[in-house]
Amino acid sequence: MTTLPTDIPSTFMILKRIWQRVDAPEEYNGKDAMIGCGPYIFERYESKAGIACFKSNPNYFAGKPVADIVEWHYCKNLDSLLRFMESTQIDAKIDYYIPLPGYNKNLVTGFKNIIIESVLGLGIQLHLAFGFKQYPSYMTEFRQAVSYAIDYQAIIDKVLDGVGEVPSRGYCSPALMGFDQNLGRLEHNPKKAEEILSRTGFVDSDRDGLRESEDGKKMKIPLTPYPEVYVNQAAHLMASQLRLLGLDAYVETLDRDSSNQKLWLDRDYCLAIGYSTPFGCMGAETAAIYYADMPGMYGTCSDSELTRMVEMAICSKDLGVDG
Repeated sequence: MTTLPTDIPSTFMILKRIWQRVDAPEEYNGKDAMIGCGPYIFERYESKAGIACFKSNPNYFAGKPVADIVEWHYCKNLDSLLRFMESTQIDAKIDYYIPLPGYNKNLVTGFKNIIIESVLGLGIQLHLAFGFKQYPSYMTEFRQAVSYAIDYQAIIDKVLDGVGEVPSRGYCSPALMGFDQNLGRLEHNPKKAEEILSRTGFVDSDRDGLRESEDGKKMKIPLTPYPEVYVNQAAHLMASQLRLLGLDAYVETLDRDSSNQKLWLDRDYCLAIGYSTPFGCMGAETAAIYYADMPGMYGTCSDSELTRMVEMAICSKDLGVDG
């Protein structure tokens, strides 16, 4: 009997005859690297046009797909996507959870054939993850103070054009099955935040308007956002809210590759701001992929009890997990 590791949330089947001879998998781009087991077979990619072409797989286990050919057009921005849709050059928008901030509803003005409607999302449009490898974000008191310092409604109003709601305690979207409606909403309470910081030893001893660390040294609080415009805007607003409490917070702006390296590979961040996909919220491990320091996940917390609960959730056959 083969025992599979329980701490990897997802994986893919690949062909041994192809990949056993590949020394650098992340760099390999041979034609056979695109062989899979899905309903369509990769044919070609037109890099200048940004079009990927696929043909139907006649041997697909669920039967031959209805469409013989699928062309995937990559749009660089929302405006170009809308223009493609208006001109009927594309039949459908297919993407995996790129949240559409509320202010983008103004972009459809003038388009006759496009209507944008809002639905309760299964993902999280904005989230804040604390790094447990850095000071002071590994401190419980500091994380509590930051939670009280954030003006959630201001972020909804100024960044998301009023489309959203103040989050509850916990992590998952209210749209998910099993969500506890009795969870309390997060509270914007600067006074509580100040009390926690001062009690923990973060005080402004030299009276320059900025709090020092517990040992009296100057400290800076970096906020690292995903490279999306609205996420970056939220990060700047959060940084200004933290500075009102005397925390020398600033936004660390990185390109996409550097951001991925810091947030997902090195996992060396203080405060990370981004969004969560439905998979991140719906998977058996729920939000733990953003917090648990385990193989195949993105988190930084190595708490043994959290690890135990995540492993139990991954092994669960239904939504009911005891313990």
